[in-house]
Amino acid sequence: MSRIKDLEIRGIRNFGDERAKVLIHFSKPLTLILGPNGTGKTTIIEALKFVTSGEYPPDSDRGKSFVHEPKLTLNHTVRGQVKAKILDKSGQELVIIRTMQVSRQKTGALKFQALDNTITRLDERTKDKIQITNRCSDIDREMLAAMGVSKPILNYVIFCHQEESNWPLEDGKKLKDRFDEIFDTSKYNKAMDTIAKLIKDLNSEINTLKAREEAFKEILNEAEDQESKLRNNEQREKEVQDKITVIDQSVVPLEERMKQILDVKADYQKLEDQLNKVETDYKVTNNYIESLKKHIKQLHTGSKEELVEKLDSYDQNLTQKVTIKKKSEEKLEETERCENTLLKKLADARIKLGSLTQKKIAFYEKITKRNELLKKAFKTWEIPQVDSVTEEGKAKDYIERISRKVKEFSIAMKKRAQEFEQEEKHVQREVDACRSEKTGIDSEMSLKEKERGEIKLEINTLRKKIKQVDEDGGRLDSLEADLQNATENFNTVVQNFDEKSIRETIEREASNKKEFNNQLNNIDNEINFLNKQSSQQAELELHQNSLLKKEEEISVLRNKNESNLNLLFSNAIPQQKLKDSLEKIQKSLSAEKTNLLKQIEEGQQKFTTYKTTLKHKESELSKTVSDLEASKAKVAFECQENDYDEMLALQERKVKALNDQRGIYASQSSMYEEYLKILKKKSCCPLCDRGFQNSSEENSLEQKLHSEIRKSPQALKNCEKELKQEQARYDALQQLKPVRDQIREIENNKLPKLRTDVEKIKNQLQDSEQSLETLRLILSEPEEKLCIYKSIIGDVILLDSYMNQRDHLTQTIETKKREMARAGKVSDRTMQEAQDERQKLKDRLSAIERNVDKAQLALQSGQEKVSRAREQKNKLNEEVLKIRQGQQESSQLKDKVNDLYKKETSLENSLKSLRQNLVIADEELESKVQELNDLKQKNREKQESDLNFKSISGTEFHELSTVQKEVQEVMDSKLEENLEKIETDVEKTKTECDKMKAEKARLEEHIRFLDEQCRSQEVGKKDLENNLDLIKKQEFINDLNIKITKYRTTLENMQFNKLRKEYQELQEKKDKFEKEKSEYKGALGELGIAIRNYKKSLNQEKYRMARHNYKEKQLQVVVQEEAVKNLKEYVTVLDKAMIQFHEERMNTVNKIMRQLWQLIYSGSDTTSIQIRVQTTEGIGDKKRSYNYKLVQVKRSAEMDMKGKCSAGQKVLASIIIRMALAETFCSDCAVLALDEPTTNLDDENATNLAVTLSKVIQLRAQNHKNFQLIVISHDEKFISSLSNLSGKQMFQELYRNPEGYSLVKRRDMSDYIKNSSQSVADDDYDESEEEQEQAIETKNPKKRNLTMDDSPPHGRAVKRRAFH
Repeated sequence: MSRIKDLEIRGIRNFGDERAKVLIHFSKPLTLILGPNGTGKTTIIEALKFVTSGEYPPDSDRGKSFVHEPKLTLNHTVRGQVKAKILDKSGQELVIIRTMQVSRQKTGALKFQALDNTITRLDERTKDKIQITNRCSDIDREMLAAMGVSKPILNYVIFCHQEESNWPLEDGKKLKDRFDEIFDTSKYNKAMDTIAKLIKDLNSEINTLKAREEAFKEILNEAEDQESKLRNNEQREKEVQDKITVIDQSVVPLEERMKQILDVKADYQKLEDQLNKVETDYKVTNNYIESLKKHIKQLHTGSKEELVEKLDSYDQNLTQKVTIKKKSEEKLEETERCENTLLKKLADARIKLGSLTQKKIAFYEKITKRNELLKKAFKTWEIPQVDSVTEEGKAKDYIERISRKVKEFSIAMKKRAQEFEQEEKHVQREVDACRSEKTGIDSEMSLKEKERGEIKLEINTLRKKIKQVDEDGGRLDSLEADLQNATENFNTVVQNFDEKSIRETIEREASNKKEFNNQLNNIDNEINFLNKQSSQQAELELHQNSLLKKEEEISVLRNKNESNLNLLFSNAIPQQKLKDSLEKIQKSLSAEKTNLLKQIEEGQQKFTTYKTTLKHKESELSKTVSDLEASKAKVAFECQENDYDEMLALQERKVKALNDQRGIYASQSSMYEEYLKILKKKSCCPLCDRGFQNSSEENSLEQKLHSEIRKSPQALKNCEKELKQEQARYDALQQLKPVRDQIREIENNKLPKLRTDVEKIKNQLQDSEQSLETLRLILSEPEEKLCIYKSIIGDVILLDSYMNQRDHLTQTIETKKREMARAGKVSDRTMQEAQDERQKLKDRLSAIERNVDKAQLALQSGQEKVSRAREQKNKLNEEVLKIRQGQQESSQLKDKVNDLYKKETSLENSLKSLRQNLVIADEELESKVQELNDLKQKNREKQESDLNFKSISGTEFHELSTVQKEVQEVMDSKLEENLEKIETDVEKTKTECDKMKAEKARLEEHIRFLDEQCRSQEVGKKDLENNLDLIKKQEFINDLNIKITKYRTTLENMQFNKLRKEYQELQEKKDKFEKEKSEYKGALGELGIAIRNYKKSLNQEKYRMARHNYKEKQLQVVVQEEAVKNLKEYVTVLDKAMIQFHEERMNTVNKIMRQLWQLIYSGSDTTSIQIRVQTTEGIGDKKRSYNYKLVQVKRSAEMDMKGKCSAGQKVLASIIIRMALAETFCSDCAVLALDEPTTNLDDENATNLAVTLSKVIQLRAQNHKNFQLIVISHDEKFISSLSNLSGKQMFQELYRNPEGYSLVKRRDMSDYIKNSSQSVADDDYDESEEEQEQAIETKNPKKRNLTMDDSPPHGRAVKRRAFH
C-alpha cells in the first residue's frame, strides 16, 4: 500500500525559499502536526494534494497565489517547489518533484508557469536511478498509478482542502457530481452512451446494408439478365454473320461475270466513242478545209517543202523586227527607271531643304529669346545695361558673369543662416538658465508646503489625543467601581452553576437512547426487506406500462400501413414475421417484373429492329428520290426543261451548222481577195462576169469586199468560239445518256418497290409498339407494389422489432410474477404494523431526546452566563488599563506639539522668501523668451526673402543656359553651308529629269513605228500558214476515213446487245442478294449496338462488381448483426455489474458511517447518518443516474441533514464520510489526512473523535503495515489526547521565524505539556520510531534507498520505464 514518507516545501505561501526550506517527515501509523493559525497547516495539505494529483488549491488563481508574491522579494521572478518521497502501492520508493514559477510583468500582472515535474526511482535489477519528466510522460497519471487511487479520492477524501471539507453537506447537484466522480459513474455513463450510440449506429448501418444488399441483389439480377441477353444476341449475331458470308460467297461469281461484261462494255463504249470522235473530227476537218479554201487569197500550187521554206523566210524578217522592238522597249524601261530615281532624289532634296529652312528660322528666334533673357538677368542682378548682344563671344561672357553672381549669392545665404543660428542658440541658452532657476524655486516651495501640511495634520492629531486623555481621566473612578461589581457577579454565577450534575443526566439519557436506537435499527431492517418487495412490485408495474406502450406503438404502425399491407397481402395480414412474408412477396414481384422486363426488352429489340429497318429503307427511299431529283435536275438544267432527245438532235444540228459556217469564214478572206484581183483585171463581176454601169458601182463593190475581208478574222474567231461552246454542250448532253437510262429504271422499278417495303415495315412497327405499351401497362402493377414495399419496409422492420420487444416484455412480466410468488413473505408483520412499532419507539426516543435537549439547554444556558460574566469583567479591565496608559503619555504629547509649532513658523518664513524669488525669476524668463521669439521671427523673414530671390533668379538662369546651349548646338551644325549645298543639288537633279523625259518620248515613238511593220508582216505570214494548214488537214482527213472503216467493222463483231441483256439478268440477281444482305446488315447493326450496349453496361462498376458487392454486403450484415447482439449482451452484463458494485460500495460506506457515528458522536439527538441513493433506471435514451442525499436518523426517522444540523455535526459528518470512503475505496493507499478535524466540535465530541481515531489506527495498523493517518490541527488538547491514546509521543510543530517564514520542528509531547523549550532539530527524528521503520524497510542489506536529493547520474542516458 502507498504512503507518504517525506515532504519538502520551499517558496510556497508562508514557507521560505532555498535558504529556509522545510522538511516534514510523515511517520506511520500516525503523524501529528500542531501549529497556530497562519503558520501553514493547510498549506501542507495543499502541497500533498498538489504533489500527488497536480491540482492547485481552490483559491490560488490557477497557482499564481500558491507561490510567493514577487513584490515581497527583490526579484521579478519567484520559484516554488514541492518535493516528496513516497512509497508506491507495490512498496517501491520514488521521489516526485514539482516546480513552479511566478513572474511579475511590466503591466503589473502575474504570469504563472509550471516548470519541470520529475519522478525518480531505483531500478530493482540494476539499482540505477531512473528519472522521467513531464516531457516524456504524463506525471499526474504516473502518480495516480503509484498511489493506487483515483484523482477524486485524492482530492475529496485523502487530501481534502479545509475550505472544501464540508462537501458532503452541499446541495444535491454538487454532491451528486462529487459521488459520481468517486464512483466513476461518468465513465460508466460514457461507456453506456458510447455502446448505445454504437448499437444505434450499427442498427442504422444494418438497415442501410440490408437496403444496399437488396439493391445489389437487384443489380446482380439485372447483370445476370443482361449477360443472358448478351449471350443470345452474340449467338444471333454469329448466325447473321454466317448468312451474310453465304450471300457474299454467292455474289462473288456474279460480280466477276458482271465485271467481265462491264470490261467488254467499256471496250465497246470506248470504241464507239472513238468512232464518234473520228466521225466528228472528219466532219469538222472537212468543214475546216472548205473554210480555209475560202479564206486563202492565193492557193499554193507547189510542194509542201517549198511552202515551209517560204514561211521560214517570213519568220526571219519578223524575228529581226521583233528583236529591234524588244531592245527599244528595254532601253525605254531603263530610261523610266533613271527618271524615277532622279524624281525620288529630287523629292528627298526638297524635304531636306524645307527642314533646314525651318531650323534657320528657329535659330534666329532662339537668339532673340536669349538676348531678352540676358537683359532680364542684367536687371535682376543689377548689372549695367547693354543695348544689344551681337557677338556670341560676348553672350558667353555675360552668361558666365551671371553664373558667378548666382554662386556668390548662395554662399552668402549659407553664411547668413549660420550667423542666425548662432544668435538663436545664444539667446536659447539664456532662456534655459532662467527656466532652470524658476523650476528649482518651484520644487523647493512644493517640498516645504508639503512638509508644512504634514506638520499641521500631526498637530491636530496630537491635540485630539490629548483632549481624549483628559476626558477619559474623569471616567476612571466609575470604571473601577464597575470592574469590582463585575468581578463579584462572575464569582456568584460560577458558584450557582452545577455543571457536573447536568452532564450526568445527559449521559444517563444517552445510554437509554442508544438502547432504543438498536431496537429501531432492527425494525428498519425489517422495513427495508418489505420495501424491497414493494420495489419488485413497482418494477413489475413499470414493465406492464412498457408493454402497454409497445402495444400502442404497434397499433399506430399497423394503422399507418394497413392499406398498403392489404394491397400487398391478398389474404389476411400475418401477425408475426411480417418482414419475412414481405420479402417473399418482394421476390415474387421481382421475378414477375424481371419476366415482364425480359418480354419488354425482346419487344423493344423487335421494335428497334423494325425501326432501324424502316429508317434504313426510308433513308434508301429518300436517297433514291434525292438521286432521282438530282438526275432530273441535272438533265433539266442541261435541256432547259425541254425533252432530252429533242435537245440532243437540235444540238447536233447546231454543231453541224457551226462547223459549216466556220469553214466558210476560214476561206472567205482568200476568196474575196481573189474576187478583187479578178475585179481589177476584168472590171466585171467575178462570179457572173456582168459588167458595171459606172465606176461607182465597181468602187462600191471593192469597198464592200475590203470591208468583208477586214471583218473576216473577227467573224472566224466568233464562229470558232460559238462552235466550241455548242460542241461542249453537245458533249455534255451525250454524257447524260446513262443518267436518263437510270432515271427511267428508278421511276419504273426501284422506287415503287421501296415504297411498298416502307409501308409494310411501318405496319409491323405499329403492331410492335402496341404490344410494348400493353406489356408496360402490365409491368406498372408489380412496380407499384415494389415501390410500396420499399416505402413500408422500414416501418415493417420497426413493427417486427416492437412485436419482439412486446413478447420479451410479456415473458419478463411472467418471470417477475413467478419470482415474487417464490419469494413469499419475509415477516409475519405487515408493513403498517412494522411502521407502527417503529413510530412507538420513535416517540419514546423523542421523549428521551427532549430530556437530553432540556439538560443540554440548561448546560448551555449556564455556560453562556459564565461566559458573559467573564467577558464583562475582561472588557472593563481592558478599559481601565487603557486610560491609565493614556495619562502617562499625555505630557510627552504636549511637548511634541510645541516643537511642531516652532518648526511650522520656520517653514512659513522660508516660503515667503521663496515666493519673492519666484516672481523675479518668472519676469526674467518671460523677457528672455520674448527676445528669443523676436529674433527667430526676424531671421525667418530674412531667410524666406533670400530663398524667394534665389528661386526666381535660379529659374531665369536655368532657362538662359538652356537657350544658349540650343543656340550653340545649331551653330556647331553649320546650317548655312548645308542649306546652300542642298539648293545646288536640287537644281542639278531637276535638269537631269527634263533630259530623261525627252529621251522617253523619242523611244515610245520608235516602238509604235516597229509595231506597224510587224503587223503588216504577220498578214502575209497568215496566208502562208493557212496554205500549210490546208495541206496538213487534207492528209489528216485521208487517215480519218481509214480509221472509221476499221472501227465500224470491230463494233459489229462484238455483238454487245446480247451481253447487255445478260448483264441486266445478273444485276437483278445481285440486287436481290444485296437486299437480303442489307436486311441482315441492318439486323447485325442492331445486334452489334445491343451487344455493345450490354457489354458497356456490364462493364460498369455496379454490374462488373455485382456478385462481389452482393456477397460482401451479405457478410457485412451478418457481422454487424452479430456485433449488435454481443454489444447488447455486454450492456446487460455491464449494467448489472455496475449496479452490484454501487450497491456493495454504498452498503459498506453506510455501515462504516453508522459505526463511526455511534463511536464518536456523544449526543442523543441523532442516532446515525446515512447516504441514501435514489437510482433512476436507464430507459430508452435516458442514462442510469444516481441521486445522493445525506440523512440523519432521529428517533428512527430519516430526515435531510442539510440545514438541520449544527456546525459541529457538519464537521463530524464530513470527517466520518471521508473516513468511510477512504476505508472503502483506498485498498492500495493507506493515507488519510485530516485538516482541523475539531473545528466547531465541543470537547466531548472532540474527545470521542480522538478515541475513535486511535481505535481506527490500531485496527488498520494491524492489517496494513503502511497505514498512515495525518492529523493537522491548532487544538493542543486534541493533539495531546490523540497522542496519549495512540502512544505517539513525537509530533511536528509549525512556527514562524523572525522573517515571518513558517518552519517545522519535532517535539516530544511530554516536554511540550511541561512547557519545555527543548526541541529537536529538523533532521533529528525520533530514534525508536525511525529505527523501527528502517528495520522493516532494510531487511535486504543490498537494497539501496532514495534520498530527497537524489537525481540521475550526470552524462547517463535516462530511459523512460513503465512503472505499473
